[in-house]
Amino acid sequence: MAGLRGLNAQTPDRTLTTLARLGYRFVPLDEALRDEAYRSPEKASGRFGPSWLARWARAKGVKLSVYGQPDPAGQTAAWHGQLCVK
Repeated sequence: MAGLRGLNAQTPDRTLTTLARLGYRFVPLDEALRDEAYRSPEKASGRFGPSWLARWARAKGVKLSVYGQPDPAGQTAAWHGQLCVK
């Protein structure tokens, strides 16, 4: 497994088994590259631009919240308000 470092390098079988149990599916690279996402037009991005998820969403006209994640609610939002918002 090229590119694995640290803990990931010590536990790739366990990590992949867990991901499969969670419903992730693994396919060969040539199959993955046939996916529609890789045929979508790229939008310009800077050197440290958005993730590919954000780029694909932009190309399809889908608006994502920050980094593609839903805004936090409940206790997480309360802590943010107490600790970060002045």
